Amino acid sequence: HKLPDDHKIVLNILSLWPNGVQIHELMPLLESNEVKKSILHELMAAGWIIRDLVDGKSVYRFRYSGLRSWIHKSIPAYQRIQNHITIAEQMTEAKDGNPDKVATHFLEADNRLNGCEYAADAARKSTAKGDSELSVFWYQTILECMPDRNRSKIAQISYELAQVLIAQGDFENALTHLEVAEPIMESRFHQKREKANYLMLYGLCLYEIDKTADSVSALEEALAFLPKTTALDYRIRIVTYLSRALRKLHRPVEVIKLFNTHQKLMPLDEMPYFSGALMESVAWAYLETRDFQAAEFSLKESIRFGETLGDPLALIDRYLAL
Repeated sequence: HKLPDDHKIVLNILSLWPNGVQIHELMPLLESNEVKKSILHELMAAGWIIRDLVDGKSVYRFRYSGLRSWIHKSIPAYQRIQNHITIAEQMTEAKDGNPDKVATHFLEADNRLNGCEYAADAARKSTAKGDSELSVFWYQTILECMPDRNRSKIAQISYELAQVLIAQGDFENALTHLEVAEPIMESRFHQKREKANYLMLYGLCLYEIDKTADSVSALEEALAFLPKTTALDYRIRIVTYLSRALRKLHRPVEVIKLFNTHQKLMPLDEMPYFSGALMESVAWAYLETRDFQAAEFSLKESIRFGETLGDPLALIDRYLAL
């Protein structure tokens, strides 16, 4: 049978939230459209909508997502856009703390400027929480929505996305985004450590996709940018990655020289993960040059750092080598 007009209004309003809506978010629009809250219960009884738990919060949502999409698209464009803007502005004024929801509504309203700003906030918060998949989703959404003329922001977002992809082990795509960022990021490197970090990530990606010689060049350039007395945490990372690349190219003498040059400038005890990996490469280099005493000492140091982390797989290989 035909739905009453006030029921249609409520369904139109509910369709503005793709993943469901809490009652306190819904009420301002219900009140502004002069419809009663009790209609929600009637729509539930009729099977249009259900109450559900999302992230531990009670929400109203459509029983079928396809129905929500159809109703959402049937709302006149000007009205749909205005409603999404109203919701986004109410959430920002209330300091809702959910940049992902604010971003969704601004982007639905084709307000790409504000939408991308909140999407970037959502991506960074997702990264901080360890939710890399959601972080990648928001970064990719920004790159799809941001105008091409905004090249500086595209570079920044590409750079941040590349770092998340590296953490996921997706080095090929990370390299693509680093290359997008490089021409514009170049002018923004006010500190040497920023340039060194970029080149370190670039070199790491090249190493992981078997472009080892290019990786060595990038990592050596990264090392050259570092000040001698600061950015020591960067130094040990770069030296570790570079020693692995030199080992892959079977250049043991260069590994030993690299370690001896930077040994006193690296906080080995403060970063046992990198220190253990570095000392394993150094031990290999000494074995290749038949300096067995130095190789034994380096392997024992590598084991000591590994025991600090409690990494059994790494320790097994190192004990076997010893």
